[in-house]
Amino acid sequence: MALHDVGKLTTNFRRMMMAADGKAYLDALKCNYRHEIAALWFIEETAKALARASGPIPGDGRLEVLAVAGHHKYLADDYLFDESRFQNRIGWKPNTFSAVKAAYALAKEMFRAQGWTLRLPSFRPDDVDRMLGNYDQGSNHPFLRMMEVSHALKVAPASEKAHYRDLFILLKGLLMTADWMASGAQGRDDLLDASLSVVRVGPDAVEEHLRGRVERRRSERPDLEIPEFEGYTRVQCACAAAEGHVLAVAPTGSGKTEAALLWSLGQVELGHTSKVLFLLPTMVTANSIHERLGGFFKGHGHRVGLVHSTADMVKSSRAFGEDEADRADVRAEDLSESHFFSPVTVGTVDQLLVPLFHAGRWAMKTFAAADSAVVIDEIHAYEPHTVGLIVLMMKQLRALGARFMVMSATMPANLRKTILEALEPDSTANDPASITVVEDRELLDSVRNIWCVNEVPLTQWLLTQDGKGKTEASHAFLDLWNQVNERGEPLNILVVVNTVKRCQDLAHRLKVFEPVCYHSKFIFRDRCKIEEGINAQPPRLLIATQVVEVSLELDYDVLLTECAPIDALVQRAGRVNRARRLVPGRIMVHPPEDGSQHVYGQPPGILEISWELCHQNQGSLSESDLIRLVEEAYSGRELSKIEEFRRIQIATTDLQLRLAGVLDAPNPEENEVLSSRFVDLEGVRERPGG
Repeated sequence: MALHDVGKLTTNFRRMMMAADGKAYLDALKCNYRHEIAALWFIEETAKALARASGPIPGDGRLEVLAVAGHHKYLADDYLFDESRFQNRIGWKPNTFSAVKAAYALAKEMFRAQGWTLRLPSFRPDDVDRMLGNYDQGSNHPFLRMMEVSHALKVAPASEKAHYRDLFILLKGLLMTADWMASGAQGRDDLLDASLSVVRVGPDAVEEHLRGRVERRRSERPDLEIPEFEGYTRVQCACAAAEGHVLAVAPTGSGKTEAALLWSLGQVELGHTSKVLFLLPTMVTANSIHERLGGFFKGHGHRVGLVHSTADMVKSSRAFGEDEADRADVRAEDLSESHFFSPVTVGTVDQLLVPLFHAGRWAMKTFAAADSAVVIDEIHAYEPHTVGLIVLMMKQLRALGARFMVMSATMPANLRKTILEALEPDSTANDPASITVVEDRELLDSVRNIWCVNEVPLTQWLLTQDGKGKTEASHAFLDLWNQVNERGEPLNILVVVNTVKRCQDLAHRLKVFEPVCYHSKFIFRDRCKIEEGINAQPPRLLIATQVVEVSLELDYDVLLTECAPIDALVQRAGRVNRARRLVPGRIMVHPPEDGSQHVYGQPPGILEISWELCHQNQGSLSESDLIRLVEEAYSGRELSKIEEFRRIQIATTDLQLRLAGVLDAPNPEENEVLSSRFVDLEGVRERPGG
């Protein structure tokens, strides 16, 4: 790191930096030579000399060369082989040897401060002249050497490439991080303090926070009959005590978020990790958890990062109306947050999957995430394609030191088996962490809702036509609308359909009842407004798509839903009688309508099996009954044999090998397979991540 900017000692670079005006700068720019390329011979020779002094190094100095060469620009074939970028001759300042000597002294001091000894080679002035001198012509051209290094890594055995990737992430990630901290802090000394990226809150702080949260909810919603806080649940205690990876299966409303908080803070306290990442399936859930965790960590001096495709808009909207200093803080932290350097970060899972494709600052992001306790919530919500990527990401990151907690209210045996295999300790990697499986047994025998099947399609059950052909609410819906719950209040009704078009159409046709229409296709501003309204006062009639399965904390009296895979139906039912009142809620399942097969075509036949299971299992269903139904639906279906699961893992691994584990892929989106979510060519499926 101390030597990576030696290329700035060229007269080319200095002429550009000392330009008196814009014209002089542009003239100098034409004669410039990329500074990160100019000193590659010197970087490689230093690495080799270090190896001679301290012992062999993996890659024989090539990894260091490419880490320096690519720390500003994409290091891809279109860059490596564009000779026009490197036509200018290189000139060096006279005091180069003194500068290199000072850089060596700095490197030794950096190591000494950490208690290490750095044995650097001894160079005389003529040695430096030889390595930095007039070598920009012929076979010694640094541009040609960079191509040779790239080719040598590309033809290396696959086993070596996998090893190179892990080491390269450390080298390049550390280099880019140090470079950003030194040059991108813009005068803010706090951004140079690495300790600010470490969580400084212990798990003991969670109890007081949880007690206060329960009391606030009790005072705000007395109608929900929320019980008083009586200490941690068994699930929360088990997660807090786990020392390694955790797989947690617990029904909706069982306090999984607090369990994850206890586990992740415990990992930091044990010294296994230093940061916390919460990854959710949708931007909606990420925004909700970000706000929830932000309230907790703010009281302990931590800022919680938010990372997804519209995170900047969320942060700007929340900063609006605050003073200028607060808005400046939001801007200053953006780069740190988006690369997982905040002590706590919340985002969509996509943000940690895209680095698998070697896109963007993938090495820097992976480097930051490797030191984290990673919580992956609602694992059931992902298709086989995305689960395949999550499994690959967990395998690669766990070997670098990351710890994982995977959570869901429903987890079929095939999914559970796949996650456990992904987290199983690898004897060939630095991953001694054990795996703890936590299941909520306290609520297994409880019944929240009564289930029934209605053979009439939901659209037809809700709507009818009068004598003039005008669509209006059916008698069946009007009868339900006029009923009251056990508290003497009008029923709150949740309607869930499988496509956005049907959701919009029903909301329009039932507009006299003032429903709220909720799906993932709203523009950002409108979606925020809808979510705020639902949080403040849940509507009597909410018409939504499957995005409601993993979003807001809802508590309705009745669910009317199209049939979906049984695990998705269980999640939808989790939005009914969430507070577990004595009088059960009602779940009515209708047959799947047009477009449902496009949304739920995998695994094949899952809709038909789920519809049959709903027919066979009606009445008061306990949590254990629902788990049994999920197991029956997916029995014998090996996730690892599903085409989408296998295809994305093979494509991603092949990409990494083609890139020798070190090169960049600036445009992976050109390959439609290389996406964090399954590409829906029909345009029917919601794509809620980002």
